[in-house]
Amino acid sequence: MTSPLRRAANVPVGWLLAASLVLVFVGVVLIDDDKGWNFWSEQALNGLTTGSLYALIALGYTMVYGVLRMINFAHGEVFM
Repeated sequence: MTSPLRRAANVPVGWLLAASLVLVFVGVVLIDDDKGWNFWSEQALNGLTTGSLYALIALGYTMVYGVLRMINFAHGEVFM
């Protein structure tokens, strides 16, 4: 018989993160009656958009560093 801690260690971190984000999102929406689903769905979309942009910038830095083996700070200047 395995212990609950041993079984919890086998759960992928991504699933735990996704479940916690869903619980927080639903909790915030249910607790906050002043702002409806529309506000929070727009905020989630804004967060995903901004996060995707940051991920693309990080991917660009990684690709340039992988090829040249040096950091090219002009990449950040273009973003700004």
